[in-house]
Amino acid sequence: MKSDDEGGVADLVFKNLVEEPSLYLVPDWEEPEECQQVIRDVWPALFEAMLMGWVTDPDLWPSSRTLPVFHEWFELEFFGVVEDICSDGTIP
Repeated sequence: MKSDDEGGVADLVFKNLVEEPSLYLVPDWEEPEECQQVIRDVWPALFEAMLMGWVTDPDLWPSSRTLPVFHEWFELEFFGVVEDICSDGTIP
């Protein structure tokens, strides 16, 4: 169980994120540090959006929502390329 999670919300969120991870686009980047800066800029809103996706009662969310807790609760992966497959099966 993650810190500040007396109601077991983290286990529910982790289980669901493994089954249905959330993907977010970030601006183009050259160095991994640029992605980390984006996260430092938006983590509060991202934390709440990710929690709301699985547990809609904010009273069940961790009371301490800090950047270290965010990193404890969520695993981030950055990918340099995302391709969109059109409805007709082609890739633009």
